[in-house]
Amino acid sequence: MGEDEISNFGPYVLESGGTYDIEDTTQGRSSLVSFSASDSSTGTTTTGTTTTGTTTTTTPTTTATTSTTTTATSSGSPVPPPGYVGVSIDGGVFATDSRSIELDLVWPAGATSALISNNGGFNSAGRTETVALAPEVPWTLEYTGSDRLPKTVYVRYLGAGIDTENFTDDIILDEETPSISEATLLPPTSSRSTQGLTARIRSYRLRVVAAENLSGISEVETSLERKNGLVTSLAHAGRQGLLKLDKVITVTGIAAPRYTRVRSAAGKWSRWLAITPQR
Repeated sequence: MGEDEISNFGPYVLESGGTYDIEDTTQGRSSLVSFSASDSSTGTTTTGTTTTGTTTTTTPTTTATTSTTTTATSSGSPVPPPGYVGVSIDGGVFATDSRSIELDLVWPAGATSALISNNGGFNSAGRTETVALAPEVPWTLEYTGSDRLPKTVYVRYLGAGIDTENFTDDIILDEETPSISEATLLPPTSSRSTQGLTARIRSYRLRVVAAENLSGISEVETSLERKNGLVTSLAHAGRQGLLKLDKVITVTGIAAPRYTRVRSAAGKWSRWLAITPQR
């Protein structure tokens, strides 16, 4: 029996949903096969006829449609966010006061997952995990206590042909609370009127002495009631603050501030300290 012959007859269901109508060929008669099939998974429609036992063949014709998606590439991998390929911890801040952080991922096109570790060897000691790709991934830093050595996170993007290339970022884990030892109100030097207000806004000079040995001091807050105060920045969020603070800052208000506190670059606040007028 030739490859193009069909020995049985009856309805035959195509995998794509069409049906064969077949005449008996056991007596040497030709059989006509007609079909019309559509595949919803590919968007393809195929039609045609075939005559068995003769040399007559009608070539099937095929039409197809394509579709696009905004959430995945043609290979099925997630579309990467904009930016250079890499990883950033908590948006690139210098320090944190918590082991629980957030990784900002930008992966290469074609990547299917990320391998993340606290260890450059990507072994079990580094809490190594393979995670689904997402612009923001929660992560836990390795705990070795507060120290000046930064904690490094290692990332590899799998499936894009660069499986062994490492991307890293580091951050200082600082769980210490800054200390503030002195807050002195110095004599005012000037005043100015504020349009629309009867009260006079004055400038006040305040000498603050404080210390923070790891991430440093990045902000000073002054207030009348230990809340909703005026914050003065001393360092950029992505940089180390002042390890030793002995500085005169100028603040403005309708009354002299009564309390002050300082904040470390890791985000921890000191206690409130009452401001003492200079004598």
